[in-house]
Amino acid sequence: MQIKFKVILSNGSSYDWSYRGATLSIGRDPDCGMAIEDSEDRLVSWMHARIECDGDATRIRDFRSKNGTYVNKKPVDGTRPIQIGDTIQLGRKGPKLIVLELDIDRDDALPVPPSNPTDSSGLAIVDIDRNDALPVSPPFIAISSAPVGLFRHVRAWGIQEGRWIVVGSLTAAIMLLLLLLVSMAWRGDREIAQDPPPSHGKVESVGGSPKSSGKKAEDNTAPPPILTTEELKKRHSGAVVWLGAEFDKRRLPLCSGFAVDRTKIICTAREIVQLKRYQQEGKPVFVYSEGCSPKFLRVLELKVHPAYDQKNLTSSESLLHNVGVAIVESPLPNSVDLLPSCELPRPPKDMKVTVAGYSIQYEPELKPYDPLDPPKQVWPRGQVLGTKTFPGGGEELPVLELAISVADGTDGGPVFSDAGKVIGVLLRYGDQCYVVLSDQLSDLIR
Repeated sequence: MQIKFKVILSNGSSYDWSYRGATLSIGRDPDCGMAIEDSEDRLVSWMHARIECDGDATRIRDFRSKNGTYVNKKPVDGTRPIQIGDTIQLGRKGPKLIVLELDIDRDDALPVPPSNPTDSSGLAIVDIDRNDALPVSPPFIAISSAPVGLFRHVRAWGIQEGRWIVVGSLTAAIMLLLLLLVSMAWRGDREIAQDPPPSHGKVESVGGSPKSSGKKAEDNTAPPPILTTEELKKRHSGAVVWLGAEFDKRRLPLCSGFAVDRTKIICTAREIVQLKRYQQEGKPVFVYSEGCSPKFLRVLELKVHPAYDQKNLTSSESLLHNVGVAIVESPLPNSVDLLPSCELPRPPKDMKVTVAGYSIQYEPELKPYDPLDPPKQVWPRGQVLGTKTFPGGGEELPVLELAISVADGTDGGPVFSDAGKVIGVLLRYGDQCYVVLSDQLSDLIR
């Protein structure tokens, strides 16, 4: 098999890449035939997929990767044939491999025993050195060329001696076959092991680029523990903040947010745009954190998702990508872990969630920050009503619709699963609450 790709990474860079061989493994493991470095894309699993030649076809096999494998935007469940012109994507938002050239070398394909006459014993004998076979009814036993030579001279040695030679050769062949099967099963279990979960406070789960530890994953299938509201508050309250701006030396709260890597604060794009206008007018923009000293951190940079349309805030693109980020000058005490949508239950309806944020009364009149009566953290609980895809959204990820009662000012706050990971950002329109899924944050927090 000879294959050539146009590789397009998530950051937009691209290059051509060629390979020749029977199989091609793809992943972040340096031993893979196509090793994708951590700095290029963390959406790729340690052992993500493998391309293999099967007769006259070439197929891609997904190794239970964390973010999935797609061919022409369709998920690969097990294996899927590929051909010239197909687009392979490692994760819904990961790098793309466009197949430019594909030549199948039949010598690289998995061997199929040809049909030949059998010997009088009724056994199918394979001379491994000659790569041919004499099959009868399955199963057949593979015997190396040396024992085959013994079979050819059985009659010359006598019937009794011949029996012992046959029995000994068959026993040795069966033992070798069993050892080979055990070895293949052990190697297969190691290859399909998924990536280890990211450590607390890290952003690797949604596309960050820190260096990998180089250790392969451990298969831990135990369900995560369910945390109470008090446990969530104790673990994550230091990562929940509010954002505001300064008017005539009065600090005015505006909205809630949360830290994903201690210096990047996530919020809705709608609120980030408002803060950016204040900043352009020369008004200082800041983040307030109860666990920091000093509690007010200056914001250095504000940006929104590149697909967010600031001229049409209610378009499907704006609703699906309504997230932004504020980069602060000093790190917060801790941060939260994000949960990609591929790890959500299917469907997520009735899933229990907790929203974290600050109760901020800034309408109808602006209320400055009062040290004696500061905004209070609130942690209301609710559940997911279902998914909601807005018109024109195409194949983009939908938002989740919530049944929950939240206070003013919680816009932009994190929405926690019961296991303590953030599934997305709270977005309010009127009395209805939505969750913009955490997948949309990968373009902002690299």
